[in-house]
Amino acid sequence: MRFSSWKSSTALVLALLIGSAGAVLAQEETGNIYVQVTDPSGGKLPGVTVELAGIGAPKLQVTGGDGSVRFLGLDPGDWSLK
Repeated sequence: MRFSSWKSSTALVLALLIGSAGAVLAQEETGNIYVQVTDPSGGKLPGVTVELAGIGAPKLQVTGGDGSVRFLGLDPGDWSLK
C-alpha cells in the first residue's frame, strides 16, 4: 500500500510540473505604450508624428483618426516620447 501511494504522489508532482512548464515559458519581458494626442481643448489630433526613442533606432508612428498610436512589444528600458 505504501508503494502505491508513493507512485500516486510522484505521478501527481510530475503532472503539476509538466502542466506548469507552459505557463512559465509563455511569460515575456516586454511592454506597451499607448499614446493619445490632443489639443489644449481636448480635441483629438490625427496625423501627428510621434517619436519613441530609447533602445535601438527611434520608432516613428503617425496618429490615426482618433489621435492615438500604440508601440507594442517593447523591451524593458528607458523610453522618451516627442
